[in-house]
Amino acid sequence: MRALSASGVPQKMIARIIKVSDKTLAKKFSDELAITQSEITGIAMGKLLTKIQAGDLGAICFWMKCKAGWMERRAIEHSGPDGAPLKLTEMRQTLMLALGDYPPEERLKIAEKLMIAGKTDASVG
Repeated sequence: MRALSASGVPQKMIARIIKVSDKTLAKKFSDELAITQSEITGIAMGKLLTKIQAGDLGAICFWMKCKAGWMERRAIEHSGPDGAPLKLTEMRQTLMLALGDYPPEERLKIAEKLMIAGKTDASVG
């Protein structure tokens, strides 16, 4: 039963395998099930910490994302010449390139809708 629990088999399935009801499993084996999960978590944490201490970048990133709240963010910033705001014609060209997979008539419709929304933005030239 401990091996089943340790390998992640759901408790309903364990109950069927050892031929007891879900309630009986929870009542009679709750400590074993809880301890097994805690043991596996402890083993996993130990391995993760060993990798972090060894400088494993993947393990470090995993820890930082899961435990330290870090996130990956991707942003693309477009600007005109010398960092100036894009003019609407430049914006239209940029949008048309970005929407390259759409048919031409769809690209034009989407670009026009986005440019109309962008006209209210003070940063647009």
